Amino acid sequence: MPETLELDGICTVESAKRTEYGYSCVISSAGLPGKARINLSESVRAGEILSGHLKLARIRNLGNPGEWDSETSGRIRGIYYTGKITELHRTGRTGFSFAVLRGKIGETLREILPKQEAGLAAAILAGDDSELDQTIRDNFRTAGISHILAISGMHVTLVFTMIEGLLSKITFRRRAAVCSLAVVWIYTFLTGGAAATLRAALICTGTALAPILFGREDRLNTYCCSALVLILINPLYLRDPGFQLSYICTMSMTFLQEIPNRWFGVPKAFRRVFAPTLAVTGGSIPISLYWFYQISPYQIIVNLLVLPCMSVLFCTGAAVLVIYPISREAAEFLAGALFYILRFLCGTGEVVSGLPGAVLTIGRPKVITILLYYSVWVLLLVGMNQAGRNHRRKAYTASAAAAVLCILSIIFPRYRAVCTFLNVGQGDCCVIECGRQTFVIDAGPSYEAALKPYLKSRGIIRIQAAFATHSDRDHTEGLLKLLRDEDFTVGQWVLPEGSLHENRTFTTIETEAGRAGSHVTRIQAGDRIQGGSCWFLCLSPDADRIYTDENSASLVLKCTVDKLDILLCGDADQTAEQYFAAAAGRCEILKAGHHGSSTATGTVLLDAVRPGLAVISCDREGGYGHPHRETVERLESTGIPYLVTDDNGAIQVRLFWSRWFIHTGP
Repeated sequence: MPETLELDGICTVESAKRTEYGYSCVISSAGLPGKARINLSESVRAGEILSGHLKLARIRNLGNPGEWDSETSGRIRGIYYTGKITELHRTGRTGFSFAVLRGKIGETLREILPKQEAGLAAAILAGDDSELDQTIRDNFRTAGISHILAISGMHVTLVFTMIEGLLSKITFRRRAAVCSLAVVWIYTFLTGGAAATLRAALICTGTALAPILFGREDRLNTYCCSALVLILINPLYLRDPGFQLSYICTMSMTFLQEIPNRWFGVPKAFRRVFAPTLAVTGGSIPISLYWFYQISPYQIIVNLLVLPCMSVLFCTGAAVLVIYPISREAAEFLAGALFYILRFLCGTGEVVSGLPGAVLTIGRPKVITILLYYSVWVLLLVGMNQAGRNHRRKAYTASAAAAVLCILSIIFPRYRAVCTFLNVGQGDCCVIECGRQTFVIDAGPSYEAALKPYLKSRGIIRIQAAFATHSDRDHTEGLLKLLRDEDFTVGQWVLPEGSLHENRTFTTIETEAGRAGSHVTRIQAGDRIQGGSCWFLCLSPDADRIYTDENSASLVLKCTVDKLDILLCGDADQTAEQYFAAAAGRCEILKAGHHGSSTATGTVLLDAVRPGLAVISCDREGGYGHPHRETVERLESTGIPYLVTDDNGAIQVRLFWSRWFIHTGP
C-alpha cells in the first residue's frame, strides 16, 4: 500500500463519533484500499455518501513507549489511512446496512430523550457513541465502569438471556435457544462486531449448542475453541486489548471466583454477591494496567451498584425501541423510567470521579510481574483443589514465593536513570527520570499521542520541573497542554531570561502556572537547578552576549545524572555554540541543535563535546529537509554515531549501575 494517497471520489461514512474537535469518521471508497479515518468539523451520520478530495497518509505509530498501537488497532478494523477531505459535498445516503440501522436507533433515542441521556443510551444499547458526551466518557473511565459503554460479553449475555427466557415460555427450549442465537448474532453485527462481542457470541453459541449436539457442556473447551476461531479469522486479535480483557474476565469469572467463594467467616450471601466482581477485577487488573496504566480503587463497589441496573436498562430500552413505531406516547412513557436509570449511571460516574484518589496512575507493569501475578492465583487455586495436606502446603508455598517475587519485581526499578527523546514529529521533547524525580525539556506536537501516554505508562503524575528552551510552537505546544492537563502537576517552570523571550507564549505559561500554584523561574548562563542527584547547568543565553533571534538565544542545558552528561541545545545556531562550547566540555549524549539543521551542530561544538551519541529530533517529511546533509556529513566525518527519532522512534538512554545503554522504539 502507498504511504500517501490523494484522490477525488465518492466515499461512504461507515461510522462517526463526536469529539472535542468535531467528528471523527471512518469512510470507505472504491479507490481506497481498506478504510480511512478522517476528521470533520460538521455533523455527519453513518450511511451518508460524501464526495470531495481526499488527502490521506498511512497510519503509523510514532514508536514511543506507552503509545497506543493505533497501527494495529486500525488494521484489525481494516482502517489503514488517516487524513482529511476538502471540497466536501453530501450526495445522499446508502440503503440498509447495520451501520445505518445503528444510526437510526440513535436518532430514535434522541427524539424521546434529552441529548446527554440519549447519547449514553445509544452507546450502551447499540454501540453508537457518535453523540456520547465526552464528560460522561471521562467520568465512566475514572470510575472504572467504561466497560458498559463498549458492547461486550455482558451486553450479549443479557440479550441472549432475555430472548431465551421469553421464547422458552412459548416454545420448546431447544428451539428457543436456536432462535435466541440468531438474535444474538444479528445484535453482534449491529453493534459493530468488536473482538469482545464476537467472543461473547461464539461462547453463547457453544454454550447453547453443546448440550444439544454432545449432551454436555465443557466451558474450557468452549472458551478455547472460540479463541481459536477468532485468531484464525484475524491473528491480530492477539494484540487487541479488548480480546485479551474479554477472555481474562471470562476465565476469571469461571474459575477464579472459587477462591473468594471459599473464604471462611464471611456469610454465603455476601460471598455470592462479591465473589464474581472480585474475581473479574483481580483477574483483569494486570492487563488493564498494561494497556491503560490506571485503575480505580472504587471500581468494585461502583460495579456492584451499576451492573444490577443493566438488565433493567436493557429491558426498558428494548421495549422503548420496539414500541416506538407503534405508539410514540407509550414509548415516551417508558422512556421516563429509562431516563432515571441513565441519570443514575451519569450521577454515579460524576460522584465517583470527584472522590479523592478516584484514579491511580500505576504505570505499565513488567511482563515478568504479570506472569508472577497470575502464577499466584493459579497456584492458590491448585492448592485449594488438592486432596492431601502435603500437596496443598506445597502449592501454597509456591504461591507465596511467587507473590514475594511479584512484589520485588514491582519495587526494584530496572534502571537508575532514563533519558528519553520522544518522537513528536517535527519538534523536540525530552524526559529525564532520575529516581523519583522527573524533568521535561520541551514538548512539541503530538502531546496526546507521545508525551502524555509515556508519562502515564511510567506511572508519573508529578513533574519536578518543565523547561522551555524557547517559545516556538514545535517546542512549547505540548508544554501548554501539559500545563492545562489536570492529570499532572508541575512543581516548577523554567524559562530562558532575556528580552527576546518576552512573548505571548511565555506570558501565558507564567500566568497559568502561577494560578496552578507552580513556581516560575527565569535562568541564564551560569545558573544551576538541582533535582535529587540530577543537575542542570544553564550554558545559554548569556547576559553578556547579543543574539540575533530567539532561536540563537535558546535555553541550552547540560544535564548531569551520576556520571552521564547530556547536552540539550534547543534551536541554538553555530554562532551561539561558539559561546558555550568550551563550558559544555565532554558529554556522552548530544541533542543536536535545531532538529539537525545545517545552521547548528557545528564543528566547534563537536570538537569540544565529542559525544558518544548525537540525537536528532525531527520529521523527515516535515517540509524542512531535516536533518540537513551538511549536519550529517559533519557527524560522520568526526566519527560520531547519530540516531534520528523519525527513523527509530523514541531514543532512550538507560543508566544501569555506571554504564549506559541505548534503546530505540517502544
